[in-house]
Amino acid sequence: MRRSAAGAVAGLLAIVALASCGGGGSGGGSGGSQCTAGGTVKTVNGTTIREFCGPAKVTVTFGGNTFSLTNGECEMLSDMFVVNIGTFGLPPESSPGYFGLNITAGHKIADGSYSGVSLAGNVQHKKFAMSPSGSVTLKNGLTAGDFTGTEFVNEGMITGSFTCS
Repeated sequence: MRRSAAGAVAGLLAIVALASCGGGGSGGGSGGSQCTAGGTVKTVNGTTIREFCGPAKVTVTFGGNTFSLTNGECEMLSDMFVVNIGTFGLPPESSPGYFGLNITAGHKIADGSYSGVSLAGNVQHKKFAMSPSGSVTLKNGLTAGDFTGTEFVNEGMITGSFTCS
């Protein structure tokens, strides 16, 4: 069961990270570095990674541990709301930390509660993914949100919150 869950997480990570391919993201890197909407793609030690940047940050709790990631963006793409924070790589273990959220509603996204979302990532080489029965609540004009649900890699609860600016 865990092996198939790990494969599912890798697939979710790819879907969420690639759903955001630029345009409309939060910008504004710091320290003189260029911040590119949709992230910057590069190769490190033979692995292709996508580094996101911007003011978005997340705190996620699963498996009895709480982790925080910074340097991300939130984007509104037609009927989709996407959050990408950190560095995405395949395999997921190749990145230092990544959080991805994708809400597709079939209509304009607004503040409120959504289920059936894609939420996955990894921190400190630990993968996580929220089951589709979990929920995400968007608030403050799509600039923040909370999430809670069953984490199906480690088979416990996952909770957390993010801000876009």
